[in-house]
Order: sequence, then structure tokens, then C-alpha cells
Amino acid sequence: MAKKVADALGDSAILIQQDDYGHTSLAMHSNCTISALQDYFLDNKLPTQDILCGTDQQLFPGPGVTKQSLNKLNAVSNSVSTNGTTTTSTLQDELDKARERSHNLFIATIALAAASGLLLVGLLFSCIRGRHKSNKNHGTYIPRAAFEKATEEQGHTYDDPYAPGAGSKSGGYARVET
Repeated sequence: MAKKVADALGDSAILIQQDDYGHTSLAMHSNCTISALQDYFLDNKLPTQDILCGTDQQLFPGPGVTKQSLNKLNAVSNSVSTNGTTTTSTLQDELDKARERSHNLFIATIALAAASGLLLVGLLFSCIRGRHKSNKNHGTYIPRAAFEKATEEQGHTYDDPYAPGAGSKSGGYARVET
């Protein structure tokens, strides 16, 4: 769409394309695009011709994987060495190392999961065993006087308002029976 607009405007429009990974935003750093934008906004200079920019940032962290490095690897893999075999053996070696590394990480993940499972089973066993031991060794002690009626000697007394004879109070309202 931008290409059509730039073509329709003729010589008064210059198109700057960032045709690489992250081409729809400035998320992937491109010195070419940044310098063209700075020239336009800060110095008020337009480029003389259309510009095609790429990113200067690695696609994935770790060993550099960019379009340029992939092109170099393709060029190397298509060339033939002096003894008649291609250099794809080095690429195959790197691939084998990566597979071995991922296999080792997979084994470590399974070992950690198994250890976590064993710890969980041990925790459950400990909780269940502790619950059974506490029931056998410790009985609930209820003092004998807990269910006996309190006396004035023991401190606070509780009078039941529904007990027979409790409703006869002097003054106030009296119950009317018919």
C-alpha cells in the first residue's frame, strides 16, 4: 500500500522500507531506518532515493542467527571443500550437539519432576502419620466440673430464664393465662 502511495506521489515521495524481521515496527533495531528517520525529523533532510533497510539485531539470542549469518551458512554449505565433501558435516555436528543438549535438559527436567513427586508423597505420608499418632497418644481432657451447675463459689453463675420458677419477678409485665 505504501509503495502505491509513493508511486502515486511521484518524485515528491521517498519510500523507506524495512524489509526484515520486525518490519512492521521499530521493535527490531535498524541503524539504517533510525538514521533516515533522524535525518528527516531532526535535520529536515529527505533521502535522495528509496531506501531498503534491514535489521541489525540478532533474531534469537545466543549464537548469532541473522539473515546475513544464514546466508553465509548457505554459501558455505553449497561450496565444496578440497577433498570433495561438503562442509555440511560441521552443520550436522552443531545440530547433533544441540540435540544432545536438549536431550540432557529433558532428562534433567524428568529427574526434577520425579524428585518433586517423591517430596510430595513424603509430605503426605508425614501429615497422615502425624494425624494418626496424635489421636492415639493424646485424649481429649474435659474437666468433670464442666457439666455441673456453677455455684456462687465458682464465680459467675448463669440463671436459665426458661427454668420453672424463673418467670416470677416482681414488677414489670406479668404473664396472662386464660
